[in-house]
Amino acid sequence: MSASFLGISVCFYDPVNAKVRHVVLQLSQLEHPHTAVILAEHLEKCMQEWGINSTNILMIVSDNGSNTVKAVQLLNDRHFQQQCGEDDEDDEDGESEGNDQDVEAVESENGEGDDERTE
Repeated sequence: MSASFLGISVCFYDPVNAKVRHVVLQLSQLEHPHTAVILAEHLEKCMQEWGINSTNILMIVSDNGSNTVKAVQLLNDRHFQQQCGEDDEDDEDGESEGNDQDVEAVESENGEGDDERTE
């Protein structure tokens, strides 16, 4: 009987030592089936354990299996929804409205946005 594993590694530039680093973050044995949902859960758990924010991920390299591609799509969707939720919370706090007012004030100071100008 064979075993299946999911290896997650990271590559980054280490400015202190001026070197590119490649580090294994996690190596997990996977039970069957290897669905996209299960893979996405493993990826997300690894990100949480290492404190990796999705905005810090530039690319994901995989074997291009349909379950892996779908897992990355699910992960992207989850993080996009979380970011949109945070933006909605900002709107409820009135922060976005304040930003709009600041823009309007700047436009007014610059003479922009005034439809009725005196010459």
